[in-house]
Amino acid sequence: MSQNVTNDRVESLLVAADEQTQHGKPRDALQSLREASSLDPGNERVQEALSKLQLSSAAEDNVLQLLKQYESLSSEQVLAKLLQSLSRKNAVSEGDAAQCLTTALQNDTSREPWSDIVVRLINGQARVRHAVAQRITTDPDSVLKLLLQSSDDASKAAYQVLFDDGAWSDKKTQLSSQQAVYKKLSALEGSTMGVRRSTELMLRQLILSPAAVADASGETVFKRLIALFDAHEPQQLRGQALLATTKLLEVKPDEAESIFVGLVVSYAASANANEQVLAFSAVAALFPVIPAVCAKLVLTEGFVPGLVPLLHSPRVTEVATDSTSMQRAILDLLSAACIDKTCRATISKHCQTSLTDLASQGAQELRLPAALTLTKVSGDKIDSAVVKALIEAVLHDPPNRSLAIEGLAYSSLKPSVKEQMTKNAALRTRLIAALGQHTLSVLTIMDNLTGYRPARSEEQKKMSQLKAYANSSKPVPDDPLDNNGMVSARCKILLDMGVISALVASLKELRSFATLSLATKVINSIAREQKHRTRIVQEGGLKLLLQIDARLESVQHKDSALARRTVAHALARVLISVNPELIFNSALPATSAVSIIVPLLKLDQEQEERDLLPTFEALLALTNLASMSDGAACDLILRRSWETLEDQLLLSTNSLIQRASTELVCNLMLSPSGVAKFADGSDQAARRLHILLALADVDDLATRRAAGGALAMLTEWDTAVAAIVRISRGVKILLSMCADTHDDIRHRGIICVLNCISIPGDVGITATEKVKAENGITTAIAALA
Repeated sequence: MSQNVTNDRVESLLVAADEQTQHGKPRDALQSLREASSLDPGNERVQEALSKLQLSSAAEDNVLQLLKQYESLSSEQVLAKLLQSLSRKNAVSEGDAAQCLTTALQNDTSREPWSDIVVRLINGQARVRHAVAQRITTDPDSVLKLLLQSSDDASKAAYQVLFDDGAWSDKKTQLSSQQAVYKKLSALEGSTMGVRRSTELMLRQLILSPAAVADASGETVFKRLIALFDAHEPQQLRGQALLATTKLLEVKPDEAESIFVGLVVSYAASANANEQVLAFSAVAALFPVIPAVCAKLVLTEGFVPGLVPLLHSPRVTEVATDSTSMQRAILDLLSAACIDKTCRATISKHCQTSLTDLASQGAQELRLPAALTLTKVSGDKIDSAVVKALIEAVLHDPPNRSLAIEGLAYSSLKPSVKEQMTKNAALRTRLIAALGQHTLSVLTIMDNLTGYRPARSEEQKKMSQLKAYANSSKPVPDDPLDNNGMVSARCKILLDMGVISALVASLKELRSFATLSLATKVINSIAREQKHRTRIVQEGGLKLLLQIDARLESVQHKDSALARRTVAHALARVLISVNPELIFNSALPATSAVSIIVPLLKLDQEQEERDLLPTFEALLALTNLASMSDGAACDLILRRSWETLEDQLLLSTNSLIQRASTELVCNLMLSPSGVAKFADGSDQAARRLHILLALADVDDLATRRAAGGALAMLTEWDTAVAAIVRISRGVKILLSMCADTHDDIRHRGIICVLNCISIPGDVGITATEKVKAENGITTAIAALA
């Protein structure tokens, strides 16, 4: 290309680049200038145009410049560039961060687009979060304006900086800033939107970091918290207030309790009805959290009797007035207080008549709360009309369904109510559907419906009779509606309704100890019947039990060990009746079940009356697991349970326990480690073999059969045969098996004798001589005849 042609091309590219820049096409202009630079690298005009274009592009990407441009022009094109720039990490330089924040806060952050700009600045740019932290430290009032007057999203973004450790230079500054903001928020009063926002932010801070602000939470804070327990407040806000108050009581129990009690006592004694309502509502909400403190308040002399005049309601024909707020608060308080036995007795004594009146004739919105409290204080004397009203509310009154289900959780303790509920198909369907939303109450009902009456020994029955005579009363006969047959029928009805599938679907709701424990008890009761167990596995019940056990292991509760024992029992029951080869695999190993079940084998020697059923069923389940082709379960059973088997169970005076233990030992012989327990040539092995021979000679057929099976496998080993020969009656017991009247015992005996005399070397010769000395040839021939 000639020099003139080159110059012409460069000139045309410069003109094109200028036009492209003017039309907002910087990329095209950059491409034109790069081509010109490649044609004439030393052209000063081309290099100058390139520098200007690059500087202009950098300015266009500068967040601070874009913020100022948008602030002055309100251009949609500039806004698009700004938002695109903010999507990049580290788009704001350290020197510009504070100025970017200042520029944004000079505008209306309660509306779009500045709300969105603030959110993107804070959430997406670490340097801006540093700037917010510095602003909180140096100018908290400007940040308070951002928190209270911005949109919810912008306020939340700014508030989260308080808890972002990476935004702060040190922990001490972060902590003091949290406290400073909290004090300013808690000092606001009134009913403006800013005060409402400050309350929400206060609650969030109390929930997320209670220790940091506990010292600044005095009477003013507690007044605002108590005010949130008003029934007119949104449910979510009341829940947050309860959680925040609970956190304060955990962090500073003595001081927080003192402030709370002082305010409640003052409010309850006030002539102001609104303050009384708040007092009753607060105690009702906090009763499960600090039951001892709240019970002391309720049991104060004259407190409960003083509530009775306030409980008298307008008749149903009258229009409900504000008085119902007072009555509802009292009913909620009485209902909550029923968790305490003494409070429940006091309420029953003074309020039963008023509660009955409210449940039948009170304002419509008070009837169910009154009925709920009435069920709690009435015990098994609950009126059938109240139960009917609760059932109707579950079926047809969604707003009051939660209260009605809670009421049925109490009334379903009565056998006649259990039958009434079980026979109502619509009610059953509704309850199972409500399991996810009202988990604790529905599980309580299911536990009541499926729970079997505890087994009692003859000694325990006699003691009950003696106690009744000592109290000058007749022994109360067991209700036939709670007999095992009736309970089994109720279990089948619930199983057919899909209760196991519903429990599996509600797994995420099973978090608390109470829900985990109840779900376990329900499955354990249903699994009592052998015919139910396959369905439990098919619907995911076995895997659910494993998941429940894992959660119980991490739950801190005084009864966790007992609940895990129930899980083990339910798991054992299920595994007795199913083929473990079809259930377990590499993803779900059988060893996970073994680890849970094995603890059931240990007997509590300190208990006078021991329930041996869980141990018996655990032995049966482990026997089933030990038969699996994969030897991992068998080896784990040996490691975890052998000592208990040997020292307690094989020598048990209970024939069923001894039988099941012997059957387990028989299956453990499938493992080389199991064989070694009897055949390693040690004195201890010889002693164990002596016990096994004795078990092969007991009266119980099943025990003899299991012991014979174990001996049939053991006699394949020369060390075991050598030990048998040394035992005085060893060969004689084997020959007695050959003469048994039952074919399967004779078969095992013949195999044992054949194995003994077939062992090569001196051991086999000695065994043969022993067999001959005991007239074994004749015995064997007779057995084969």
